[in-house]
Amino acid sequence: MFLLEDHDPASLVYSAGDLTQAAGCEFAAVRLLDQHWGRRPPQDKPSDAMLRRTMALGQAHEQRVLEELRFGPGGTPREVVEIEFPKERTRDVLAAKHEETLAALRSGADIVYQGTFFDGSFYGRADFLIRES
Repeated sequence: MFLLEDHDPASLVYSAGDLTQAAGCEFAAVRLLDQHWGRRPPQDKPSDAMLRRTMALGQAHEQRVLEELRFGPGGTPREVVEIEFPKERTRDVLAAKHEETLAALRSGADIVYQGTFFDGSFYGRADFLIRES
């Protein structure tokens, strides 16, 4: 969950993870909203060695899967389009990444890695979009 560059409360952007958190604990979601809207100070996230290790293992696994997907059944090379992580979270940048993802899908790419979706208030990324024929 984050606010876009204009910091207007109406420019709140949320993700599937935010919805999951809200479903698990509405109070935690409201506290995060209060933080984004300046009603409470930002909270430092505690350093968590287990979380860092889990993230590193997950990223390594994702890279292995990506390499496996580059070659289809029988070792046939597949077209993979990688969408770079947005350097900024502004409306224009997120909309451009969304359009880049749609262009990759329309081009007939076999795999789109880290496809980005943004509709103005919802932001999401898909690890792998795989064309099935």
